Amino acid sequence: MKTKISPLQLEMIFFEKEKLEINPQNCTDDYKPTDNSVVFEIGFGKAIANSVDYKAIKFTLSVNKNKKNSPFKAELKGIALFSFLTEKQNSLNEEKIERMFIFNGSSMIFSFLRGYIFAKLGDLNPNCKILPTVNLLEVIKKALQEEQKKEK
Repeated sequence: MKTKISPLQLEMIFFEKEKLEINPQNCTDDYKPTDNSVVFEIGFGKAIANSVDYKAIKFTLSVNKNKKNSPFKAELKGIALFSFLTEKQNSLNEEKIERMFIFNGSSMIFSFLRGYIFAKLGDLNPNCKILPTVNLLEVIKKALQEEQKKEK
């Protein structure tokens, strides 16, 4: 059975900052993904690129930023642009579209960034370059609270 395509599509990601520091001597066989310290922050908005309107998520991901003796440190900051497939968007109300953007978009971004870091770290032991999963609900709640503060 063919897998259905989501109405929400990740179109582009732009990095404003990309910093990776690898210290393979700090990678041991007993290192676990949860040994990595992760800070993931997002913000929701809109953007225009090539005369097209997009929904946008600004993101900052820091890994092991202040941690000594870690196998790597990473800082990624940028923006991800999303679109909705027109034919599928027409069948969704505005609330469903917004919820899909907020929850699925946030998940797409974190998943993309986890894979991006994994690939960029090359030959480093896989145990050391897997990021832990995070509670995206907390990240989203914080982002929405920040958005509400700005609106006041």
